[in-house]
Amino acid sequence: MNDLLQWEQENPFDRQVKERVIALAREQGLMAEVSAARFRLLEYYALTESQWLDWLQDEPSLDLYRKALKDFCCKSHTDPKVAYEWVKFCQLQAAGVEGSLDLLTKVNTLELWDLYRAGLTDSQAIRETFEAQLSLPGPDLPGSWRSYQEWEQDKVRLARMQERYLQVFAISKKAERLFAQVKLDVREQATQVVTSHIEELTTPLSLSAGMGVYEQALVAFPTLSDLWRSYISFLVHPI
Repeated sequence: MNDLLQWEQENPFDRQVKERVIALAREQGLMAEVSAARFRLLEYYALTESQWLDWLQDEPSLDLYRKALKDFCCKSHTDPKVAYEWVKFCQLQAAGVEGSLDLLTKVNTLELWDLYRAGLTDSQAIRETFEAQLSLPGPDLPGSWRSYQEWEQDKVRLARMQERYLQVFAISKKAERLFAQVKLDVREQATQVVTSHIEELTTPLSLSAGMGVYEQALVAFPTLSDLWRSYISFLVHPI
């Protein structure tokens, strides 16, 4: 272990060495060293989801979950186990989920919305989560609508919400078609395709769809600097 720590000190950018220190210290039950090594790794690199889950299992605390979510929520297309664990942890601690709607709208899966609602008892609070959920374009939108239909007893509210659902569903399909077009085009044309059509997704109801298309395009073409510049410009000054 001492030789490994010396090598890490001499090579602070070597991720594999840092990860080896964590694994070896954990095998030996040196949990204080494991924690210190994880913080050293975090200084230089983003942790993987499995690394965060291992850390949270070893040291469950609100502060650490906040760190994990800050790191995790930069990754839109990762299986959101960290978010599930955060909601479950807060429910066990009887603590409110800080920034809950921000988290839920970022991850936006049926499972996470249902998990969060399971901890609510107030009808209006539950209704507000459905209103937020049904404002988000995405592949889970029809399932979200079915869940709301099963829950809502007020026919007037149901009819009003159906209008919003149909609007958002149309936006969602438009976003899907746009991203399909981006994937079909050659790499050099990706930025042009997104920027030339993004104005179709910039009404107040559809800004999240526009962001989603950009983020999916960046996952497909992560090294396109002009696509990154266009995305940042969109975030700062939506069309």
